Amino acid sequence: MDPKLLNIIDCAAKYLQGTLAPERCVNSTRVLIEVLTHFGFRASGVAVDMLCGNPAYFAAFRQLGRLPRSGELPGAYSVTTDYASPDTSIGHVVTLVGRTLAVDLASDQFSRRDHDIVLPPSVHFTVPRQWRKGGEYYCMDVGGLLVAYQARPQDRRFEKLEGYQLDMRNRTMIADVIRMAEGGPEDAR
Repeated sequence: MDPKLLNIIDCAAKYLQGTLAPERCVNSTRVLIEVLTHFGFRASGVAVDMLCGNPAYFAAFRQLGRLPRSGELPGAYSVTTDYASPDTSIGHVVTLVGRTLAVDLASDQFSRRDHDIVLPPSVHFTVPRQWRKGGEYYCMDVGGLLVAYQARPQDRRFEKLEGYQLDMRNRTMIADVIRMAEGGPEDAR
């Protein structure tokens, strides 16, 4: 991966983790898009279904060759976005850099310590080009957990949310992350 790009993602992750509440995927996606655009990278927001399963769930996934159903195997637990009420739920949002790098700066929203699910504050991963069109989950191992993302390209509701707007708060965060990525003070705040 381009070292400049990795530095930008790392700076944004460090800054935003200490700045935003746990439900920060919308803001962090907008901030990262603007910062990446400033540095000449193409980026966009993508609504996703996200699933994270504990180690027992991951073992069941490997054994069954598919995502286990709720209660199918003892100890297997997962957390996922909920689209049961599409009028109120936006699920989760990640940043797509170029066509194949997905960045989730709010992955730890899905941590459930009581079920052995502890995710890092951010993850980035290379997805196949067709992933952004929707369809199959992209599954990976993140610290022994099964983490899976499915793009929802037609769902753009997050763009209307307050946290996605270029208000003063987001503009301040964008400027601070740009300063950090340009080699400014370790803590631009």
